[in-house]
Amino acid sequence: MRAAGVAVRHVPGEGLVHGYFLMQGIVPAAAACARRVSRALDMLLNPQDVEAASSLPRGDPGDR
Repeated sequence: MRAAGVAVRHVPGEGLVHGYFLMQGIVPAAAACARRVSRALDMLLNPQDVEAASSLPRGDPGDR
């Protein structure tokens, strides 16, 4: 996708299984990764907010 000019951001979900978005209510690591994915998607869809978001920490302390 990147080679085709599409904006790409890899957000790893180390230790999580495919479909972890459906497990957010029972797997804390799934919820934390889903928040990171949501923030990354928000930054891609709202590039005008990137400058403001760049001053924010890169994830919640509980995300790891």
